[in-house]
Amino acid sequence: MSNLRAWLWTLFILFSLGTLVVVLDNGGTPNKEGTPWYNLDSIHEHIESHIDDHGKLDQDFVELPDTQRKYEGDQIGWAPGAFDGVFGYHLSQEEAAEEVEKMADLIDSIAQTNNLDDKVKLYETLKKDELINVIDLVLDEIADRKMPVNPYLHDYARWLAFKGPDRGPVKFGISLLGVIGNKEDLEAVITLGKHEEFTLYSIVAANNILNDKEQYEAVLRRLGPLVEGWGRIHIIDRLAETTDPEIKQWMLEEGYKNSIMYEYTAYTVAETGGLKEWLSNESLTREQLTSAGDILQALIIGGPAENIDAYAGGAEATRLYVEKIEAMEQHFGDYLVLNSVKRFIENDEADWPSRAEKGWTDSLKSELILEINQILDDPKWPEFIEVQKDLVEDDEFYQLNQVASLLDIDLWESYWKRLNKDSSKTYLWYLATSKADSEQMDRLVEFALGDLPVNEMAIGPQDRSEIEDFTHHNKLDSMLQALRNFPGKGFELVELGLQNPVTRNRNLSIRLLSEWGEENWPDGTRDLIMNAEKMETNEDTKVDLNKLLNGEPLDD
Repeated sequence: MSNLRAWLWTLFILFSLGTLVVVLDNGGTPNKEGTPWYNLDSIHEHIESHIDDHGKLDQDFVELPDTQRKYEGDQIGWAPGAFDGVFGYHLSQEEAAEEVEKMADLIDSIAQTNNLDDKVKLYETLKKDELINVIDLVLDEIADRKMPVNPYLHDYARWLAFKGPDRGPVKFGISLLGVIGNKEDLEAVITLGKHEEFTLYSIVAANNILNDKEQYEAVLRRLGPLVEGWGRIHIIDRLAETTDPEIKQWMLEEGYKNSIMYEYTAYTVAETGGLKEWLSNESLTREQLTSAGDILQALIIGGPAENIDAYAGGAEATRLYVEKIEAMEQHFGDYLVLNSVKRFIENDEADWPSRAEKGWTDSLKSELILEINQILDDPKWPEFIEVQKDLVEDDEFYQLNQVASLLDIDLWESYWKRLNKDSSKTYLWYLATSKADSEQMDRLVEFALGDLPVNEMAIGPQDRSEIEDFTHHNKLDSMLQALRNFPGKGFELVELGLQNPVTRNRNLSIRLLSEWGEENWPDGTRDLIMNAEKMETNEDTKVDLNKLLNGEPLDD
């Protein structure tokens, strides 16, 4: 009997320990039915399980597990990191203070008692993913209140970051781990940073965890090549004070590149990396000169960040670039950079007296225009276009097409050939439709009707969550926009647009019919519109359908 009792006691202890481990692993946050995270997949585990051999997130798995929940009912979601990168969430000071106080109270209670009800309330708030403009205030409030990190808060922060199934709570968990500052969390935080949605939060947390400039820059350099969009932009921004020669070299050669706009990174790279000094290097390679041209052109275009007027070395860097490009074998990209420089110099409305103080003297401008014109006016460019228009890959064709437009060279037949070769490339639909004449549009309409899966697309109005691939709908977009200039042509596509699950397609068809005028509507169009109005689920689109039926103009 004593042996049986000892055996049962041992089982009880083991069971209790096992239960304890589960509780700690889950940050004391049970996977309980009725909680907003019940049986949902962890975002961290999704990312970690899809990292490729190069340490980068497999692009086939960029969509996060919470995407359908987050954007349910919306036609368009945000690109990873775009919401936090551009807009943020704008609250009035009074609203922000009230929101911060509520969140801090819940976190304080969790830190003290590990209360599940408070976790649910906080999770529902965080799930809205409207954290960007209050996160610093919340973290400051947590620090001011000197909340205890152990035994509950650290485990809870780890649960949010590494077990959380929704992006808003994951972002907050990452931020909280940064404040807590335990280096054991660093690698998992970096893993989350490999997805653009979390890069900003991860690198801020890493800075707080490490509290060491050299180690932090090493993390940024490690993550930089693994992200291409908003994550890359945030990383370059935080390397603005680096003095590391290897990091500067990477910034100039590769780091400035991003899938959003080079204009976001060009100034920081030029200033920190030393673009002017780099161009002074006699051994600059062809590839490095191409990178220099990219940076210079982005500075000239300007936009969301500091432009060439803010860069003290801009005039001299431009002179050095033109000097070096003259001695190199030139590419289509070089033509575009030089054309941008020429337009910049020939802008008579600019404040040239102020620019002259930064080196943009009349003599330099005259010298540059002379040299640039000699290159741009060379008859080799039309010859290059004719030879290469049907041979080059997409990236170079994009530049070739821009040069052809500047030289007023018609490439429609090349668009047509490429479209027939691969109709999945939606940019070709845009190019072909935007440049088509009446006969060419007839060819495009016939091609589109054979290419688009009409029966799969004409299923009536639906929400974005019902659409997995927008490729065909983007093709239809291009056709509907172009057909506005050809009254009565391609009505089958207009009909398809009205019966389409994507709201934008339906709206384009409505606007097209309005611009055509009822005199150009085929028989049966009014009945089609009336039926579409009865089925329409979008209130604004329904209003426009009624206006169309009543002959009223649509709002711009």
